[in-house]
Amino acid sequence: MTGIIATKKYSGKDIEPIIKGDVELPNFERMNIDLVVRNIAAVGHSLEPHWGYSKHNGRKAWTQYFLSNDGSGYVLIWHNVAPITGRFWMCKHEPVDDPGANHSRGWHPAHCRLCGLDMTTDSGD
Repeated sequence: MTGIIATKKYSGKDIEPIIKGDVELPNFERMNIDLVVRNIAAVGHSLEPHWGYSKHNGRKAWTQYFLSNDGSGYVLIWHNVAPITGRFWMCKHEPVDDPGANHSRGWHPAHCRLCGLDMTTDSGD
């Protein structure tokens, strides 16, 4: 993918098997519940809530998702003792600059080397 401008974005279609609990949470990392709630409170306006299921350690459980458009999200998984909380990623992105990047001007065209996700940001001048 080097040298081209990527346009991939994750969609509901990509995340559907995860929300249905048909596949394990990819790249799941457990996090302290306080940290998950703080992160959701801080960036929740840019996350999309979804109710569904997750498959974690081979078992399906009720799960509240807070999804980002980069294929990642926070999860609150129901468990009979205490909730399982954490974060998952469809891909552990590795950004690569695309042609025309001008970081001193706030222009950061990029894509993920692994999955092709468009990681372009424009912080403006």
